[in-house]
Amino acid sequence: SLQQTDETSKGKLSQVLGFCPTSRMTDKDSDTVPEPPEFGSSFECRVLGFNFLEASVVVTRRPYDLREDTLVSVTELIPGQLITGVIKHVAEIGVFVKLSEYVTGFVHLTQLTDVPLTKVPAKRFQVDKKLKCR
Repeated sequence: SLQQTDETSKGKLSQVLGFCPTSRMTDKDSDTVPEPPEFGSSFECRVLGFNFLEASVVVTRRPYDLREDTLVSVTELIPGQLITGVIKHVAEIGVFVKLSEYVTGFVHLTQLTDVPLTKVPAKRFQVDKKLKCR
């Protein structure tokens, strides 16, 4: 069961249980697979996704994902916030920028510089090059 109710809550949802895939238990470069925690135990985790209809969440326990500076969702960004990403693809109308393992953004040609451009400058915007974005 993904949810538990008790008599004191009059049938209302009192607890949501999460699912943590084995791949989200340790960092990618780790060769060890940890023992799954006991049912009902508590541990630090971060929510990656949720489903309101099923009252279920997918969580991660990877130390990298638990860091405050790891961007998991675009909802964690504030308009105008300065963030550094890595260019992953250069297209005719802009560049795709990987902001984290979970978030990739697109910067349109009209937003690349302060001056109007007719095409993406290939020398300035190259794959695997860092790019500061707002």
